[in-house]
Amino acid sequence: CNDTLDSGAIYAGLTFTAPGNIMRFNYIHDIENKVKEMTGTATTVVGIYFDERLSGEYVYSNVFENIDRACFIGSGRYNTVERNVMINCPQSVYIARYWTFSESLLDGLKVYENNALWKKEFPWIAETAEDEPKEPKYNRVNDNVLYNSAMPQIPEKYSYLLDPTGNVIFDSTDIFADYDNKDFSILAKSDIYKEIEKLYDMLVE
Repeated sequence: CNDTLDSGAIYAGLTFTAPGNIMRFNYIHDIENKVKEMTGTATTVVGIYFDERLSGEYVYSNVFENIDRACFIGSGRYNTVERNVMINCPQSVYIARYWTFSESLLDGLKVYENNALWKKEFPWIAETAEDEPKEPKYNRVNDNVLYNSAMPQIPEKYSYLLDPTGNVIFDSTDIFADYDNKDFSILAKSDIYKEIEKLYDMLVE
């Protein structure tokens, strides 16, 4: 990713209809847009990049380190980013209203209205066309551990769409098992366990 623009270590997008993917237990690190020095273009490269409309994905128990932007959600919905550790990430999670609108794309969603299997597993897909499809609704960004990283960001005029609760910024590496040797497991005895008890996947004694 370091020699590209507008890309991600894990990238997918351009559809509402590819839900159900799980991204977990990854160590994604040292991603920086180095091309901007040559081109003058500052387009960010991302750890996990959900491009236009990608929806229904689950990102949890990952470690992101030294990344300009750890996660990006571009106008998708029903994505969940939780229980991750983000270290030295100027932008931890960024959510934006961003996609190329087309009526034909919305018409394509209607085929799911009468598909029993899809309707059972992902009922929201058929409803999206009538529910402000351009807006990044129903995403969840909760219970992430942030060290030297910013809180999740969303443009102010869309902030009503998301309530990113439970994310905690820590200013000490004492919460980690062995920060210097890049063991970012969370110590069960640390103060953070009192604040985010859902971090069971990353706890060590």
